[in-house]
Amino acid sequence: MDVQGYLSEIRALYASGQTTEHSFRPALAKLFGSIDPAITVINEPKHITDIGAPDFVFQRGDVAFGWCEAKDIGKDVRKFAANDYSKGQKERYRKGLPNLIYTNGLDFEFIRDGEAVDFITIADLIPTMPARPDRFALLENRLFPDATKNLILLAYFVATGLANLAVFELREQLARLLFDDTRCPIDFVNRHSRVFEANADRA
Repeated sequence: MDVQGYLSEIRALYASGQTTEHSFRPALAKLFGSIDPAITVINEPKHITDIGAPDFVFQRGDVAFGWCEAKDIGKDVRKFAANDYSKGQKERYRKGLPNLIYTNGLDFEFIRDGEAVDFITIADLIPTMPARPDRFALLENRLFPDATKNLILLAYFVATGLANLAVFELREQLARLLFDDTRCPIDFVNRHSRVFEANADRA
């Protein structure tokens, strides 16, 4: 599903006048599922100790590398009242999840390592939800990066016998690559080569 198809589905649901926050999740799941056939998108994943339970988790195999919190259409995802539960919730997610999306269906905030790195609005919330088509490509570039990055990294690990790299470290590095089309996998390998070699020597 591309962004235009997603927005058309969201509009039709919203126009019914019968929607709740959860009504839009199937459309979001389809949009996220278009990222890569090898990615599993899980709605309502298990609770994470001391963090909470974001609405979606993205996994490759059994490795979680991205999370998404989906609020109702019209809810501001950047500013919350002091007594709003969502304020503390976002703070926990921001601190505990290295690769996070916050969305209300129309606005998408991308948070990496606790810092907001992008905010993209694809339509305005007025009765007809007029689109901002100039923003579609920006969102697609964030959601659908070049999948060869992760494949290059995986090939590197296998070729150099580093499959024993700590799962947590691998998960962290993959999380930082997801949705970030500005990082070069060769630079990544060069920067971390000494860490990889040290792990291999200890194996």
